[in-house]
Amino acid sequence: MIIESLAEWDLRTDSENNLQSDVAAVLTSLSVAFDREVALSVKDRIDFLAGDVGIECKVSGACAEVLRQLSRYAQSERVGSIILVTKKATHRRIDGVSLNGKVVNVLWVNNDL
Repeated sequence: MIIESLAEWDLRTDSENNLQSDVAAVLTSLSVAFDREVALSVKDRIDFLAGDVGIECKVSGACAEVLRQLSRYAQSERVGSIILVTKKATHRRIDGVSLNGKVVNVLWVNNDL
């Protein structure tokens, strides 16, 4: 439900802050309870946690680097699945990957067309 709703919105990808603000607006409009900047460990902080759905926003970054980051998030018992909202086409390779038994779903936001 969350990823489908996010896909319907025109999310801004000019900065990570704007992308995060737009994701927060969508979650709020859906009346989905969420927390922002949730500490999952001493060094890991996911952008959003809505129930057990972790949501990470990216407008840049190498695919391998993002995958390592998401893998660390997947180690947390608080995270049941992960949504990556991204501007980078290469991040689509991560879609469907299972990390620690938790599936990553990628929403590629291409509003540069």
